[in-house]
Amino acid sequence: TGAVSGGPAREADEVISAILTNASLAAMDLSEARGGPPVAPLLEELEASTRRAAALYSQIRSFAG
Repeated sequence: TGAVSGGPAREADEVISAILTNASLAAMDLSEARGGPPVAPLLEELEASTRRAAALYSQIRSFAG
């Protein structure tokens, strides 16, 4: 078992998943098509950044494992 495993790894996965899920839900809820403000570009950047963080975290886990 590596240094990045078990509880902390699972918790980090859950945090990243929650960020992605909520950013996606916010983008749908606040879309301009539904009369909301033009926040889609900001939420898309949030999603992209979170996906990059998830990929980086996955690499760290592979390296530490």
